[in-house]
Formats: sequence, C-alpha cells, structure tokens
Amino acid sequence: WSNIIAALQWAVDHGIQVTNNSYGSSSNPGTTVQQAFDNAHTAGIFHAAAAGNSGTCSGGGNNIGYPARYNSVVAVGATDQSDVRACFSSTGSDLELMAPGVNINSTKLGGGYVEYNGTSMASPHTAGTAGLLITAGIADKNGDGRINDEIRTVLKNTATDLGASGWDSLYGYGLI
Repeated sequence: WSNIIAALQWAVDHGIQVTNNSYGSSSNPGTTVQQAFDNAHTAGIFHAAAAGNSGTCSGGGNNIGYPARYNSVVAVGATDQSDVRACFSSTGSDLELMAPGVNINSTKLGGGYVEYNGTSMASPHTAGTAGLLITAGIADKNGDGRINDEIRTVLKNTATDLGASGWDSLYGYGLI
C-alpha cells in the first residue's frame, strides 16, 4: 500500500487526470490509504477501480473490495458478452458502473496476449472512457476547478441500465 500511496502522490504532482486501479483487498487498508485516494480526488483525479471478484451467482452480499469501496473511487463490476453480470463480480452498495470483464484480450508479461476474466479487466474500460471524455473537452460545469466530478456524473447518467430499473447493487448505474 505504501507504493500505491506514493503513486497517487506522484499522479497529483504530475497532473495525471485518471487512474485505473486493477487490484484490491477485502479488508480496509486504513485511513492513510483512503486519505491518499481522497486527496488525489480533491486534486481532480478520477479514480476507477476493480470492484472485486468475490461475488456469487445469486448476487447476494456486500463484497466490494478496497480501494473501490472508497467514496472518492468509482467501483466497476464485470459483465460478459451478453451484458450480464459475471457471477464472480462483486456486488453491494458501493457498486457504480459495469464494463466488459469476461474473455478480455490483454497483454501478457513477457509478450503476446492472453484472455482474462475479472473486474480488473472491467475497470480499465471505465478509466479509458474517462480519458475520452477529457479528450472531448468535458467542462467544469460546477466551477470547482476540476472535472473528475463531471466525468463521474456523465458516466452514471449515460450508463445503459441493466438489471432492476435505476441503480441496483448488482449492476450499479449500468454498463458504460
């Protein structure tokens, strides 16, 4: 976690606007880590994070991991090719968005490509979409000097609703 804290400070110091956090823990790493995410968020950074792979097919429980569980971080769950929540995708009150996370082609250490499953494959889709919004010139509508809050609002408001109507603990606001 000390490396993550250092990386977040580096991101703030270098004007980074988006982070993807494809890792997690079922236990809270503590207030120092949360403060690092919160401080980076206050500095204007949009954080997307893997919600976790602790879900069940029935979708019961509140099992979003950290750092996705922090208010300053967008928790992203995984869907399959039919836009259905992957059984492993964590659920709960902190889930915000869904993105593709099953059979995702990814680079492999040492070269080449491999298909992976997981919310760690879904959160980069959200981080990339945030980057596209920045490139498109998303405006600071509320005048707070940052755009990460507008990015979050746009992603929630434009998500394709899946599951129960509106926000729900299985799909959040829906598919980006």
